[in-house]
Amino acid sequence: MHVQLAVKCLPKRIFWSLTVKCMAESLRGSYAFSILDSTDTLWLVRGDSPLAFVHFPKYRLYVYASTETILYKSLVGNKLFDEVKAGSFEEIPINTGDILRLKPNGTILKDTFTYTDCIGAFHGLY
Repeated sequence: MHVQLAVKCLPKRIFWSLTVKCMAESLRGSYAFSILDSTDTLWLVRGDSPLAFVHFPKYRLYVYASTETILYKSLVGNKLFDEVKAGSFEEIPINTGDILRLKPNGTILKDTFTYTDCIGAFHGLY
């Protein structure tokens, strides 16, 4: 089963890093999700589902999508695609078990969590 979640404006004053990490580690199956918190910080969390993330420095713009194909096809026909053709963008790697936090000022902070797939979650139950 594939799960993608988007949560906006969770309560303030939560220990975000710990809460997001705990939430990610408690999920089972294939997933990637994003959270926009009350400070306009974007959190990208990747289980084993694909997640593509790029930066266009000229425009101070970040774009993400569930796959690279979807991301780049969505840019066709606008000026961002010209930046792609010119190589004027940066692919930001996000691997299984990564939590990326994009602050409103463009700073990216990275944390990790322990990803467990469905098979690993049930190992030893029988």
